[in-house]
Amino acid sequence: MRIGISSPAFALEPFLKTLELVSTEFQHWEIVADLKQLLPDIKEEFKKTMPSYNLDISVHAPFNDLNIAALNLQLRTLAIDYIKETITTADKLDIKLISLHPGHLCPSGVYAVDKVKEANLKSLHEIDEFASNYNITLALENMPVKHWTLGNTATEILSMISNTDIGMCFDVGHAFILGEVDNFLNNIDHIKNVHVHDNNGRRDEHLVLGEGAIDYPYIIKTMALKYSSSIIIESNNIEEGIKSKKYLQTLINSV
Repeated sequence: MRIGISSPAFALEPFLKTLELVSTEFQHWEIVADLKQLLPDIKEEFKKTMPSYNLDISVHAPFNDLNIAALNLQLRTLAIDYIKETITTADKLDIKLISLHPGHLCPSGVYAVDKVKEANLKSLHEIDEFASNYNITLALENMPVKHWTLGNTATEILSMISNTDIGMCFDVGHAFILGEVDNFLNNIDHIKNVHVHDNNGRRDEHLVLGEGAIDYPYIIKTMALKYSSSIIIESNNIEEGIKSKKYLQTLINSV
């Protein structure tokens, strides 16, 4: 299991600046392909610089201000188009894995939850069909517990990806708050990506690994039986990511 890093904060910084930070400490970078690091916008820099680095790359699809379950069709189409453009660019850059968020409830959506869920499924099926033309694996992330989020449990995520080729992006911190960790581990064959961060079981704190209540020794030991892909540390900054890496590497070495 190779340890990687990702952070929404990185998307606020230039690509080359983040690349220098990440490459000194990590073997894998999950680019949050958003804001200053939208994949089409950094494509040329990526092609010029990445051959000089020994760094595996995956991508988190854009999500800021986007909603694939929007009730407004024009806005939903815009969100889908951003993801499609990410897929086509990733394929050109030989990036094989893209994680993405399900849609969410808009303010009026709380009065039409079934319509929001229907829109979310339609979008996911459209994205899945589009991705089938490329050598790309998609992984749908389980979300933290908020009154507007969809896809909090393993059952919900599995329902969303049913009859598609989309896998799961298992976010351990999000699952822990709902007591869903074992439910995801029991469906490990569907897991294509893993996000790790810590919390105390009440809110999505994104703490350094080992500073919260999540039993990572148990999780890593259980995952090691069937999962051998990258584990992505979702950190607030590079310094916290390095601390989490040291903790996680010790656990992996002990398996």
